[in-house]
Amino acid sequence: MNNNKTGKFILSLRQEKGLSQYQLAEMIPISRQAVSKWERGENIPDSYTLLKLSEIFNVSINELLLGERQLDNSVESLEKTTLSILDESNKKSRKIKKLLITFTTIITVLLLAFLSYYFITSYNSIQVYTISGDDGKFNTNNGIFVTTNEKYYLKLGKIRTSEGIKINNIKLCYKENNKEVVMAEDLDADNLNIWDYYGYSEKINTQNIKSIMNNTYLKIKYNDDKEDVLKLYFKRDFINSSLFQKKNPDWEKNTNTTVKPKAKEVIVKEEDKSTEKVEEEKKEETKHEETKEQTAESPKQEVKPVVNEPKEETKTSEPEPVVEEITIEKIMNKIKEKGTYTDDGYIYEVNSNGNSIIYTYYENMNQAMMFNNTTGDTWSYLGTINMYSCATEFNEELCKNIIFENARQYLFK
Repeated sequence: MNNNKTGKFILSLRQEKGLSQYQLAEMIPISRQAVSKWERGENIPDSYTLLKLSEIFNVSINELLLGERQLDNSVESLEKTTLSILDESNKKSRKIKKLLITFTTIITVLLLAFLSYYFITSYNSIQVYTISGDDGKFNTNNGIFVTTNEKYYLKLGKIRTSEGIKINNIKLCYKENNKEVVMAEDLDADNLNIWDYYGYSEKINTQNIKSIMNNTYLKIKYNDDKEDVLKLYFKRDFINSSLFQKKNPDWEKNTNTTVKPKAKEVIVKEEDKSTEKVEEEKKEETKHEETKEQTAESPKQEVKPVVNEPKEETKTSEPEPVVEEITIEKIMNKIKEKGTYTDDGYIYEVNSNGNSIIYTYYENMNQAMMFNNTTGDTWSYLGTINMYSCATEFNEELCKNIIFENARQYLFK
C-alpha cells in the first residue's frame, strides 16, 4: 500500500466530482486538514472513512487502497491489497515493540544503577562500638562510639573508682606514629563527649579510625600527685549489614508477660481446700455437741432481745491512678515536643530540687540520651542498643527502672 498513490487517487476523485476539500470533509464528516493530509500522502483514512469515500466516489475500498481503478476484481489483486495492509501494520507493530523494549531496558538499567549506588553508600554505613576498661583502680563499661558516613560520635560515660581515690583530671588520648594526641580533657568523664564530621580531623584523624580505636587510653590524675593509664577497648555491637530489619527478642519477651497457671498446682490447691473444709466441719460438730451438753446442765437464762446496732459504713476504696507506661518512642517524642531544636537535634534541660538533667535526641542517628549530673545516671539508645549506667545501682534492669522513673518524674510531668 502506497500512501502517496492513495492520496493522489483521492485527489483525482474529488476533482472529478468538482468538490473542494472543505465540501468533501463536510460530507463524511471530518476536518478539512484530514483531507489535505490524505492527498499529500501523510496519512490514510480509517476503515469508517474508507466506507464513506467508497460511497461518495462509487469506487471499491480495494481501489482506494491500491490508488487506481481496477477493471476486474480478481482474487490476485485483493490478495496484494490485503498483504500490503498486513505488511504496513506489521511494520508499525515492530516499531512499537522496539520502542517498548528500549524503554524497558533503560528503566531497568536506571533502577539497577540506583539500587547499586544506594547499596554501596548505605551498606555498613553505621557502626556502633561499646567502650570499656578496667585496671583494678578504675573501671568504665558504659561508653559508646558511633560512626556513620558523615559523622562520628564518642561518649565515655561514668568512671568508677576504688575507695579512697579522688580523680583530679582525666585526659582522653590516643597514640599515632608514637605521638600522643589529646582528644578531650575534663574533671568528669561524663563530659568527655566528642563529635565531628569526617574530613575535618579536628579531634580524631578519621583516615586511620581503626588504628586509633586500638590505641586509645585514659590518663587519670588522682590523689593530687598520682597518675594512671587506663587502656580502653572498643567492641563492635552493631553494624547495618543486613538487608532486612531484625526483630529484638527482648521486646517480644516484654510483650508476652502473661503467665498461665499450671494445672497440677490448681488441682493440689483444690484438694488442700477440700481437706481443710472437712476438718473445719468436724470441729464445728464437736463444738455444737459441747454447747448442747452445757446448756442441758446449766439453768436457763433470760433471753434478752437483740438490738440491731447501726453498722459502720464501709468506705469504698478509690481507684488507683493509672500510671502511664514509659517507652523509648514516647521519650523521643517528648524530647522533641519539649526540647529546643539545634543543628543536631533537640535538647531539653530540667533543673528541679537540685537535680540537673539533660535530655538529648539526635535526629541523624535516631539516638536518645539522658544525663543526670547530680546522681550520675546516664542512658543511651540507638536503634536496637540500650545502655544504662547508674552511680548507685550496678544491676542493669534496676538501673533502667531508676532512669525511666526519672523520665516519668521530670520529662512527662
